[in-house]
Amino acid sequence: MKRKIKVSIGMFLAIVTFAFYSVDTNSAYAEDNILSEIIDRLLASEARQAEQLSDVLLDSELFERRLKGNGDIKEEKHFLKDIYFHKIPDSARKMEVYERYLEYSKDGEMQSADELRKVVEDKIEKLKKGRGDDKSRLLTDVFLPENAEFYSLTYEGIVDSAVDDYTCYFIKVRAKENEKDTVERINAEFYLDTVTARPVFVSFRPAKLKSNMMFKLKQLDMSLEFKEYKEDIWLPLKFHLRGKAKAALFFGVDFEVDETFSNPRYNTGVDGIEFSELMGT
Repeated sequence: MKRKIKVSIGMFLAIVTFAFYSVDTNSAYAEDNILSEIIDRLLASEARQAEQLSDVLLDSELFERRLKGNGDIKEEKHFLKDIYFHKIPDSARKMEVYERYLEYSKDGEMQSADELRKVVEDKIEKLKKGRGDDKSRLLTDVFLPENAEFYSLTYEGIVDSAVDDYTCYFIKVRAKENEKDTVERINAEFYLDTVTARPVFVSFRPAKLKSNMMFKLKQLDMSLEFKEYKEDIWLPLKFHLRGKAKAALFFGVDFEVDETFSNPRYNTGVDGIEFSELMGT
């Protein structure tokens, strides 16, 4: 599949925190001095990473499951793919994200190239309707000064039991009620490494679930784990999603997604057009 399809979506999800931007960290975003210092360190670390990277290429193994009411697997889809993040010139915190699907299995049975194409086209349609995941936005956007009007932040102290091998700052993020649409906002819990102030683990969910007459989300809980691959280079390691929805007026759907990322390659110079779909901008 050597074609390129552009999808423009303003959804909540972002699964990468390498940031291609420069930011003024002298803002009094948080009244609490400790919290303000942590945020300053986080943004400065992201800026250092941004200076080192023009693009990142990752391998991905993706499992999508439909679940029975008791949590047993009803259907499982398995994908192997490449994900390519490319810096957008003159853009503060956005990137082009391409995905190239390589293999597709359903319930343990390898599927044809035609079946893979159909599944990918369905994913693109869901993105257009706001029901997919747009990987071009960053979870750490919630800490930017310009988003202070949308979020309240609470520093909960230092914990050493939430994430293996890390002592972390624990920060709660809650979307504020205001006139703007909270569908675009998240509620989250951030665990930041005390050494680098970078996210190690984040659990998050939409502040408001999307719904219409044909599709209603009842639950959408997500988490994202990160790894420091080398100094000042932090990339996603694992993503997990658990959700419940009601399609049309007749039946409910329980679903689960697990994605693991590996084998990062930096500054490859790869042209995104070599990939099959442009999945977010």
